[in-house]
Amino acid sequence: MAHQWLENLLSYSLQIGILLGACGAALQLLKLRAPAWRLFCWQLLLAAGLMLPLVQTWRPGVGDAGIEITIGASTAVQPASGAGLKIPWGEATAGILLTGALLRLGMFVIGLARLHAYRRRSQGHPEVELTYRKRLGVSAEIRTSKEIPGPATFGIWRPVILLPSRWLDNEAVLYHELIHVRRNDWLYMAAEELIRVVLWFHPLVWWAIAQIQLAREEVVDREVIQLTQSREQYLETLLAIAAARSGLDLAPAPLFLRKRHLRSRVASLLKEIPMSKIRLHFSLAGFAALAVASGWLAVHTFPLQAAQSSQDGAKQHAVSLEVRVQDKGVVTVGIELDPDGKLLHATALRGPEELRPEALDAVYKWQYKWLPSGSVEVQTAQSGTDGISVKVTDTGTKRIRVGGNVQAANIVKKVTPKYPQESKAAGIQGVVHLSVTITKEGKVDQVQIVDGDPILADAAVTAVRQWEYRPVLLNGEPVAVITTVDVNFTLAR
Repeated sequence: MAHQWLENLLSYSLQIGILLGACGAALQLLKLRAPAWRLFCWQLLLAAGLMLPLVQTWRPGVGDAGIEITIGASTAVQPASGAGLKIPWGEATAGILLTGALLRLGMFVIGLARLHAYRRRSQGHPEVELTYRKRLGVSAEIRTSKEIPGPATFGIWRPVILLPSRWLDNEAVLYHELIHVRRNDWLYMAAEELIRVVLWFHPLVWWAIAQIQLAREEVVDREVIQLTQSREQYLETLLAIAAARSGLDLAPAPLFLRKRHLRSRVASLLKEIPMSKIRLHFSLAGFAALAVASGWLAVHTFPLQAAQSSQDGAKQHAVSLEVRVQDKGVVTVGIELDPDGKLLHATALRGPEELRPEALDAVYKWQYKWLPSGSVEVQTAQSGTDGISVKVTDTGTKRIRVGGNVQAANIVKKVTPKYPQESKAAGIQGVVHLSVTITKEGKVDQVQIVDGDPILADAAVTAVRQWEYRPVLLNGEPVAVITTVDVNFTLAR
């Protein structure tokens, strides 16, 4: 499950990377002049990236019918003594991702605590609040602090504007922060920070959020200039705050100025060139088309895989058939049926090799029916095969097929096979594929050789028979399972 989660996270990261990379590059090339439209496009793009898991069809999880072709758990057997270091990469990766997310979340919480601490030690100015409430119709608590390096606004129901004392009389600064309050920008900023908490490892997510923050500030810049009717004064304020501020931008609030945005914001104000409606509509249509195309490409190139539910395993029951081929001998065949009696898979487990093809051919031609008692009726009338009879066995035991990689995590006792001396001397190495039946108590019941060198296979079977597993639960009840085990014999070089 952990490995599937990581695989889905990788696929989703690639999906959102394709979407943000292609459409973000297009936005840069289109050079949308209007900050409001640019902000809308970037926010829509980020939202679309977050919605990708919900709008796509997840490919089915690997079910019972496909597990036998999947490489199962492998045990490397080497003649050299001593065990090498085995790093659980899946668990290590999950630990790194979780640690990074917790660190980002911790920084966010610490930033909030710092802002509330600044507020407690700050000085209120009710008269200034009243004046600007009459001008803009916006209610916010305006306070000054000697600790905060630059203006910052935070809060939803009781928004607070924190200012250094020297900026209390600056109309442009107060307008800027009050417009942030009117637009509820702190709510969007908090959501963006939480997105970075979860996807902290994704550089394109950071890039998209930085572009959103820049476009948001440019939108507010233009609203302030419309209110003050003084572009030069506002530019002077930007430069003055840039010169006065110091330290890192760690506060989770839409700061009046981030130094990395200064150049872009000043250039945007100085080189404001309106776009024609035709060009704007053309650019937006091209962006929308590219977003749909890149999203479709992303989800089809790197599809997410749904987890196989525990009830999926109950749809396929394993039954053993003893197929007598004329008077030549008996072949034991394991079959898997769905609830309608449809044959899903058949494997020859025991019996003469020369008789197995004929037995399997007959098994695939027969029809099956589940009886109310839980047993199976084999309908051989349409088989067209003479001289073959069948006996159904093991019908009282419900089994599910579990992938080798999944079942490997349930091992509680693992005996390493011994490398046969004659195989070592002859330089024989390779993989032995085994089909293993495990009882509901977790004991190994049957071990069938699927493929592999006979001498190596005997050593693998001897060891695997001693393995023990944690019981597998289906709807809260322990069940027997069939799984695969691959034992890899390699010679040290």
